[in-house]
Amino acid sequence: MRIRKTVTLDSNLEGFANPEDVQKYMDQNDLKTLSAALKSLMDEHHQLSQQVTQKQQLVHEIVQGIMEQLKPTTKKVTMTDRNLLVLLKLFDGVVVQNGWDNLPIPDDTMKPTT
Repeated sequence: MRIRKTVTLDSNLEGFANPEDVQKYMDQNDLKTLSAALKSLMDEHHQLSQQVTQKQQLVHEIVQGIMEQLKPTTKKVTMTDRNLLVLLKLFDGVVVQNGWDNLPIPDDTMKPTT
């Protein structure tokens, strides 16, 4: 049993194959019939779709590799953030105990340069 399919080529719609483009494709690839041209176009489309899928998988694998390499850095940044929060809380405690005017700042701090 054969299934008949109808293909419409319309030159008025943008993004669709128009008859002139299909004829140019047939001339460039030395195809004799419209069905051979459409089959060739579908094969190319399928092949390009597979290439895009393979490249997307490659990009995903590269991203995963980069994320694995960045994990130690994110841990270090997280520890730095925690240490900074501890220091800020300690400073807040010193300010609460002594007030702003009586902060225990040592005298060996650097004098402003003129």
